[in-house]
Amino acid sequence: MNAGAARKPLFDCIAIGAVLGSLGCGAPDAATRAVGHSAVLAHVDTLAEYDSLFVARITRAYVAPNGHIFVTDQVQRRVVEFDPAGRQIRTIGRSGDGPGEFRGPAAISFWGGDSLVVTDLSNRQISVFRRSDGAFLWRTTGLGSLSSVAESGARLIVASLAPDPITAAVVIDAGTREVRRALPVADSLTREQVSVAAFPRSVVAAHGNRIVAAVLWSDIASVYDSTLALQLTFSVPRRSRRAIPPNLADALLPVMNTAGRMTLIPSLMTIEWLADGRLVFIHKDWISPPGGIADPARVVTEATLRAFATIVDLDGKRSCADVALPTDWAENPHFLSDGKTVVGLGHVVGESSRPTLEYRRFDLRLEQCAWQPLTVVGLRPE
Repeated sequence: MNAGAARKPLFDCIAIGAVLGSLGCGAPDAATRAVGHSAVLAHVDTLAEYDSLFVARITRAYVAPNGHIFVTDQVQRRVVEFDPAGRQIRTIGRSGDGPGEFRGPAAISFWGGDSLVVTDLSNRQISVFRRSDGAFLWRTTGLGSLSSVAESGARLIVASLAPDPITAAVVIDAGTREVRRALPVADSLTREQVSVAAFPRSVVAAHGNRIVAAVLWSDIASVYDSTLALQLTFSVPRRSRRAIPPNLADALLPVMNTAGRMTLIPSLMTIEWLADGRLVFIHKDWISPPGGIADPARVVTEATLRAFATIVDLDGKRSCADVALPTDWAENPHFLSDGKTVVGLGHVVGESSRPTLEYRRFDLRLEQCAWQPLTVVGLRPE
């Protein structure tokens, strides 16, 4: 990979379909900068791309322990694998409805000794490939929207928000292909079932003997142990970002008079674990200018994209809220973790007019962070 300086974004602003539909973007303003802590660009790597490789729409990415980067492409409906040097290793899957094919590839994870798991948002399929050579092994049908996946010991935890009863995730045990319900949504959220119908996405993460689950339209997260017993429910703190409204009516109220509507709703995008056992909650927020946006054609050029990382120390029950993540270097960049820090993937224009896919690592400078206690919503019954 070659390090480089920040480049001009592909367009002044572009919207790509994502969690809540059409999402606006724009340059961050002074209000996005957190006080006392920050995310500082450490390096910029360009992933090699060719006409046959171009990853047109990133939905999820996964950084493997060996440094390989797996990226899902919903336009060409496949997974692209890069090595740590930015070279293409292979593509996995193709467009279609058959075995080893995708309609909307989304989340990626390793599982066990030699399995690569890919979920499909469009057809609710969970596909398993042999990660050593990319060969298709088997698939099964999940419940709800399969928006993220995590390995937890011998189990596979799949974010799958499903109604009746409302379930945040399903589980597949090693040696079986049976999907069973697990991890119920926190009681405080089940009262707003209309929101579940409107934003049917949950997200999970696993590390050691802990599993964390949340829903994308809420600031409430729940922690489970390896037996899937609830340990702790807490509210993800905020400092600079807007609060996620607790129900759909409140979420829509500020934007009903704008052409953006869903575009401007703040949302949790992903949960990541760092190798030191701390959690990273990554939020995005789309802000309309004062007075809203009257002209539908100007929604994506006038809305401002903000992104934040909140670090949570579960052992200390404290957090460092809303580390501002730069968003002006690419079109709606996707943020995740490589286990050490926060990384971003996004399309930018380099020296030619052809966009390139950049991989950026950010150092989280937390030395001056004002750590604050978690707001605990519920604890494991004694």
